[in-house]
Amino acid sequence: MQIHDEAVLLRRIPPEHVKGDGQGGLRITSQAFDPPYGGDGFSVYVEELLEAHGLHAEAVLDGHEGFGFVALPASVIRAENLMITLSPDEDDGPRGQAHADVTGSLPTAVRRRLARAARVHRWPGTRAP
Repeated sequence: MQIHDEAVLLRRIPPEHVKGDGQGGLRITSQAFDPPYGGDGFSVYVEELLEAHGLHAEAVLDGHEGFGFVALPASVIRAENLMITLSPDEDDGPRGQAHADVTGSLPTAVRRRLARAARVHRWPGTRAP
């Protein structure tokens, strides 16, 4: 399956990667897009694939108490010359079928642009949009 540019990608992030924006809202830090453990990318979930498996977007939070998630379109990722590859996680049940990897060069400037483009989709203590 090809992930189209309009596809919404969901990234689960820990609370330390979100700060107040000084205007009553939330701001995502560039650390939310740091490659884990020295890797060359980060993982996301494709919202339409979650829905195709009967799950809501909030399923990305199952088992991750205190985390939230952000959303951004695939076109933003591709505009940074990053690759999006569907990579189902067979050990994660239906949710794992929506798993994808984003890989490529992630210098600080790219991570900052991704953080600015991402929108808080769900955060503990806030209402779902």
